[in-house]
Amino acid sequence: MILVVLMAWYSSSGCEGRCDAKCYSANGGKCDCICGGLNHGVGVEKAMDNTRTLAEAIKEHFDDQCKAKEKGGVYVDPSVYQHSIFGWLREVTA
Repeated sequence: MILVVLMAWYSSSGCEGRCDAKCYSANGGKCDCICGGLNHGVGVEKAMDNTRTLAEAIKEHFDDQCKAKEKGGVYVDPSVYQHSIFGWLREVTA
């Protein structure tokens, strides 16, 4: 079995959250990792695809924000206005 950490985020205190084999290899239960359930129980191959799509969507989102700032404005995507970033990305990858 391949054990892969698909995504993680860090602060000055160290690792604050991650998505790994505990999530994508789960057989039920509730997901409490940073993917918000996107990769829960789907297997490593599907989870890698989901995470790749997620990363591409995050990059596109922030690229749009940078383009708006360059033009002197602020970009706020309406789909993320009242959602967490992972809630928005779950909609993008669905």
